[in-house]
Amino acid sequence: NIFNSNIITKGLSYALSTGNWSATKTLNKNKVGVSQILHRMTFSSMISHLRRLSTPLGREGKTTRPRQLHNTQWFTVCPSETPEGQACGLVKNFSLMAHISGDSSHIDMVQIVSDITKIKPMHAEGVPGEYIVLHNGCTLGYVDAAARVAIELRRMRRCGALPCDVSIVLDNQKHELRIHTDQGRLSRPAFVLYTNERGKKYVNIERDKTWKKYLKCGAIEYLDHDEESWCLIATCPDLDALDDYDYTHCEMHPSMILGVCASIIPFANHNQSPRNCYQSSMGKQALGVSALNFDQRYDAISHVLLNPQKPLVLTRAMDYMFFRELPAGVNAIVAIACYSGQNQEDSIVINKAAVDRGLFRSIAYKSYKDEEKRHNAVMVSEFDKPQAGKCIGMHASSYEHIQSDGLVAPGARLCGGDVVVGKTMPTGSTFDAVSMKKRAATDVARKDDSQCIKHSESGIVDNVMLTNNHDGLKFARIRIRSLRIPKLGDKLCIPVTDEILTDAGWVALADIDINKHRVATLIDGEHLAFVHPSYKYIYDHRGPMYEYKSNSMHILCTLNHRLYVKYGGKYQFMEAQDVYGLSVRFKHNSVCDETKRAPARETLNRLTRPIDANT
Repeated sequence: NIFNSNIITKGLSYALSTGNWSATKTLNKNKVGVSQILHRMTFSSMISHLRRLSTPLGREGKTTRPRQLHNTQWFTVCPSETPEGQACGLVKNFSLMAHISGDSSHIDMVQIVSDITKIKPMHAEGVPGEYIVLHNGCTLGYVDAAARVAIELRRMRRCGALPCDVSIVLDNQKHELRIHTDQGRLSRPAFVLYTNERGKKYVNIERDKTWKKYLKCGAIEYLDHDEESWCLIATCPDLDALDDYDYTHCEMHPSMILGVCASIIPFANHNQSPRNCYQSSMGKQALGVSALNFDQRYDAISHVLLNPQKPLVLTRAMDYMFFRELPAGVNAIVAIACYSGQNQEDSIVINKAAVDRGLFRSIAYKSYKDEEKRHNAVMVSEFDKPQAGKCIGMHASSYEHIQSDGLVAPGARLCGGDVVVGKTMPTGSTFDAVSMKKRAATDVARKDDSQCIKHSESGIVDNVMLTNNHDGLKFARIRIRSLRIPKLGDKLCIPVTDEILTDAGWVALADIDINKHRVATLIDGEHLAFVHPSYKYIYDHRGPMYEYKSNSMHILCTLNHRLYVKYGGKYQFMEAQDVYGLSVRFKHNSVCDETKRAPARETLNRLTRPIDANT
């Protein structure tokens, strides 16, 4: 009872959920991104996120040296998997065989070295031929036969007497024998080369052995950056070429230099380096099956492709990343039609009949969670079905799917704004013991505290889970699924001469400066906000368009362009082909809320002539 434990609990929960670590929220010196939510959109993106390496430097820096790979990161950091833009080179990913050492500092290295040879105490002047023994940077003393000690320690490591990630370095230049058993060192495995009776080098590899058996028999050992710099490693396991130099180790395979996402690229060694970088970023976006138990998970957002297929061309690494069990993507038939000019640059034309047959269809899962709350043995909020006349502050939403326990039933179809969890809470007078008579005099003793889905979302209730939390209160999770069918995008929007609503009024598209202007956008499907655009695209369009012209505005857009209009008492996005013939209001500008009413049945006129201008 010395301090309130909820302060520490809430502080850690806030830091782990947001990634912002600071003593107080008012301090400017807070670290961002210390903890991150695991990306489970696809299985490959999850594995890639677990093997991510972030450099704690600002993204605005113009120096190139921190963004480049160092020579010591060979076979431990992927050279292809890094994001584009400001984070290029600052966010890296481990290679396939990269290993982070564990904590083995409890080993009594003084006793182990003393059993091999005598350790002399430190003295002022070193004797020629003696080596300093360092354990995790701490000096143990001098030894005479440092080479024999290093050979014996490596033998103990290869037979399993020492952990496999212990580093043993014999530095002949500085006359040091460095032994590292601390944690956090980046290492990677390599084959150990032995010499037979005829002086030929060979690799001690036998079939039908597990990885642990290879480590115990000394066929494979882990090398960190310090020990690797004192080894001569052959890049290709060619037995005829191993005798040309005094090799000590041999690489397992050249493809082990790549990371998870770069390893799924077929024939990556035949591509340009930027293409491998682009595919490493896009490969993790391919929808598929994120987990085998996806129907039992309650992730915040997840997508599952209805008919994923295994790729026609597989790489060796795919067999170890469960690509056969968790495929992603579809083997689409691609036709390259260049003669008639139907293909645009960096874009595709999809057959509508294939989309109607189910190509690229997926199911999106979204989970909602809620729990009851209690304050000093008084229920502050509990699951219940709010009823009109007995609850105040009810939402302007539909409560028809809420059952008596306050939860929706599986199979119910929800639309935008419907209540998904029904909750009630006492009114303010409930906590006042003096005014209990006042609460009894009024029948309205509860207040609505229900949770609704967003107006832009809809779907079918897939599953409902009801359990108890650590305080013994009810805790519920509701998963909603919705079918996603590929639709035409709205990038072909308006001519370059048309105007766009910005924070400075209506500005022509050709005059939009992405660094200066903030354009209107809809946040969470409800609120209109002005943000800086990321890019500005210009495309060519030939086909039917819609045109609306009045004294205050002139709009020329494609059929599927979404217009922000007021219809049905609220502002919303509607496609131009749906607005045709309706009486709607357009927002005049960002400063004044005045609107102009469009005349009925003459709101939009369809243009059948082709538009040659850039749109």
